[in-house]
Amino acid sequence: MSAIEREHPALAAGRLLDAIGPDRFTRLYDALAGASLEDVGMVLCIITDAIATNDHTRAQLALMRNFVESIADTGIPAREGAATPAEQPVSAQ
Repeated sequence: MSAIEREHPALAAGRLLDAIGPDRFTRLYDALAGASLEDVGMVLCIITDAIATNDHTRAQLALMRNFVESIADTGIPAREGAATPAEQPVSAQ
């Protein structure tokens, strides 16, 4: 596993899925049958880290979605020193 893959679990998991392909469980079983415990542990770490990363990302995106939905529902209250939107010209009817 490269240093980049160790630093980016989702990338490592994506490469793992690409390498394994559509018959992933059969191929994973075959690959792990001759693997050392260290190799099995590394594969488990890649999968676990990717799950944790994606769960964290999903949670953050859900919070951002809720925040934006609340702004859409209630508008943005003016704050002192906040930037104001440029006036939009009224279109001719």
